[in-house]
Amino acid sequence: MSKIKLTDEIKSKIIDDIQIYFFEEKEEDIGRLGAELFLDFIMKKIGPMFYNQGIIDSYHLMEEKIEELYALDITVDKY
Repeated sequence: MSKIKLTDEIKSKIIDDIQIYFFEEKEEDIGRLGAELFLDFIMKKIGPMFYNQGIIDSYHLMEEKIEELYALDITVDKY
């Protein structure tokens, strides 16, 4: 799996959200650098777990859809 890439706009928004979370929930002002380092940690250590679960969920959904497709098979009597 390649490294997760975020646009500058999305990364900035997430960093803002992390700062807000820490301030509102933990009453800590972690600063922009602290929030960015926390985001990097999440992306490296936890992100792949979510990614892998997404792959597994997608596989099971596709498997269900393929079974539904096979259920549409019409057997035609041969003459």
